[in-house]
Amino acid sequence: MKNVTNLGKKTGSSLHWSPVQSLEQCKQDHMPGGPLENHNKAITISLETDADGGYEIAYNQAGMRLSECIALLECAKALLLEQMGY
Repeated sequence: MKNVTNLGKKTGSSLHWSPVQSLEQCKQDHMPGGPLENHNKAITISLETDADGGYEIAYNQAGMRLSECIALLECAKALLLEQMGY
């Protein structure tokens, strides 16, 4: 599929990325020379929705205490709400 262009790269939006694409980008960003190479802690969150409208949430973290995970998620929540205009 050489002729297919990732819609996320064209629009500047990751809305159309798969979870694997997002994780690959995250990995690139954390590699030497990447914009996040000096970040030493991380958390990933995933969500699965089922046909009945239910949710299953999972997370992985690296180098963090649970209290740090919560604090980071609260900060991310505030930033996302700001980006949404709230």
